[in-house]
Amino acid sequence: MKAPKNPLLRLGEFLADKWGMASPEGKNKGLVGDLTALAGRKRQAGRAYYAKKIADCLLLGAVMGLLCAVVYFTVDRGSRLVENNQLQRPGYGMGDRKEELEVQLEGETQPFEMTVTVQGRRYTSRQAEELLEKGRDTLEELLPGENESLDAVRSGLNFPSSLENGAVTVEWMTMPYGMIDENGQITGQPDEQGSVVEIQAVLTCQEQELIYETAVCVYPPVLSEQEQLWQAVESEVKRADEEGARDEVLDLPGQVEGRKATWLRQREALVPLFLALTVILPLCLWLQRDQKVRQKAGERRLQMALDYPELMWKMTMLLGAGLTIRGTFLKIAAEYRKNRTGQIRYAYEEMLFACGEMKSGVPESTAYENFGRRCGLPQYIKLGSLLSQNLKKGSKGLASILEKEAASSMEERQNMARKLGEQAGTKLLFPMAMMFGVVLTVLIVPAFLSM
Repeated sequence: MKAPKNPLLRLGEFLADKWGMASPEGKNKGLVGDLTALAGRKRQAGRAYYAKKIADCLLLGAVMGLLCAVVYFTVDRGSRLVENNQLQRPGYGMGDRKEELEVQLEGETQPFEMTVTVQGRRYTSRQAEELLEKGRDTLEELLPGENESLDAVRSGLNFPSSLENGAVTVEWMTMPYGMIDENGQITGQPDEQGSVVEIQAVLTCQEQELIYETAVCVYPPVLSEQEQLWQAVESEVKRADEEGARDEVLDLPGQVEGRKATWLRQREALVPLFLALTVILPLCLWLQRDQKVRQKAGERRLQMALDYPELMWKMTMLLGAGLTIRGTFLKIAAEYRKNRTGQIRYAYEEMLFACGEMKSGVPESTAYENFGRRCGLPQYIKLGSLLSQNLKKGSKGLASILEKEAASSMEERQNMARKLGEQAGTKLLFPMAMMFGVVLTVLIVPAFLSM
């Protein structure tokens, strides 16, 4: 009982037929011709090839799509949850570490993405004064944030909670209270003409302090509800970071403005990668299959070109022994069939096909011409035409013509062999250069080490 066809293969056949991909007269006729020749003149070779290729690309695309879905759904919340809302703090002198996190607030459908900076644990010594001075200079540069100057503040100021890689911590105070919060965000209602706010920053490094004071003129900012909520989250995180700077962990806020906050690590960019591979891999497979067919077709043409002189000598000898053109053709094909091993010789396979045509009633001259056209090489086309023409005139003189053809083709074969040898030598240059480099390394390195 015949096994049922793979559904994907049936779909591939349907699409190949619908798109006319395997048509001998279509845009892929060159590749279809190569496929037919490589498959021993099987008429459905092109259709089978394109059906298999379409099925494989569809299967690969489906597998990659499934993997993409698995990656998306298996990166579950449990594996990304920040355990106990705690982030491990870097050790002493290791500086800050940034964590890309998402915060899911109760009542909100979409999480907020933010970068949380975890300060390193504190260390000691006399460098505190120098660090405080450097911190003050840095603070003056950072304070305006995105504002052009402190005389016209329309967006949040930059109130860093630490400076000099976490060695200096900063505490902020503003007057009047409530106009600018401790994170530098505008939370009050400034006048249209501007409200003056005095800012005081207490820079602390271990037990030493430095007080920095300045005044700014604040104008009303334009903030959406989402921006205000985000600022509240950021404010809570920075406050928690400052309050627990001496602890080993940073306790992220569990609530923000009365809403439960659930912290998650941001999702890795695996899904876009798999989506890209879902498109790229089937495309690469599609192109690679065509390239493989063209490579095999090139190997077929090379093999036929190398076999041509031998075929000419065989025909010359048999014609010289008194056989007819048809007898010569049939005998060479029969010997090949008898002695055929695993490797296919495409020129002789085409001769077998031509013999089959003659036995099925195709005129002998037409069979010879078809033989030359199927081989596709100029010398075989010439041979098929020569055999067809000499049928009318008889085989007299044909042996001498073929003998000259064999001699010239032998010279061409030698030239071809020389070129192939040169190409092989060129391919060996890189491995030889690598070996030479290894030898030099083995000789030179010990000499340098002994100096």
